[in-house]
Amino acid sequence: NEARCQEFNEAIFKRIRNGNFSFIEDVRTECPEFDTFQKVYSPCNYSLKPGSLSTACRPCVNSSFAPDNKSPSLNQAMFVGSSLNLPIQKITLKIRSYREFAVNDVSNYYQSLKLSYRDRALNLMIFRENGWCQEGQLKTLVSNVLNYGQSFSQFLANKAKNLTSEMYILPISEKAHLMTLCSMTDDVYCGAFTKDERENLMNII
Repeated sequence: NEARCQEFNEAIFKRIRNGNFSFIEDVRTECPEFDTFQKVYSPCNYSLKPGSLSTACRPCVNSSFAPDNKSPSLNQAMFVGSSLNLPIQKITLKIRSYREFAVNDVSNYYQSLKLSYRDRALNLMIFRENGWCQEGQLKTLVSNVLNYGQSFSQFLANKAKNLTSEMYILPISEKAHLMTLCSMTDDVYCGAFTKDERENLMNII
């Protein structure tokens, strides 16, 4: 499907332009010791989110891929950690207890979390320099940020969100902080018994 290929290529180039992905030559310039780190290549596929204005075609790195069954995949070799989300039953009960409720998605939240150079070396993929089905050399692309498709990503993303809330939201409002802890990773909930209180908590968060 030519249109789908173009959509996927543009999604990759968009991430190159905004700094989420880099060609390995550029990373070597930034970090001369990059080639001394252990490297892992993973396939890059995509998922579709029809109607989305920002991520209708989302590149997904498959870190569960292993070239043979004698060696573990990256996901199998990494510590996973808890999702840090409350049980869905508790979240549902809490949501239903409020008269006023709002929910918002933190845009591109996973991709806002930068990786160290050592961890970037574990997040490599192959991409044709001018896009798939185009002329050009196959090159190594480096992910500079946390990715979907990695079993440890949700823990790291949620941990970063919770620590950020402790640093910046808790000193202002304990209730707003508790709202972030009751949220589902990048889906942030805000509930109150009056509209004014909800709006105030939303502004704090």
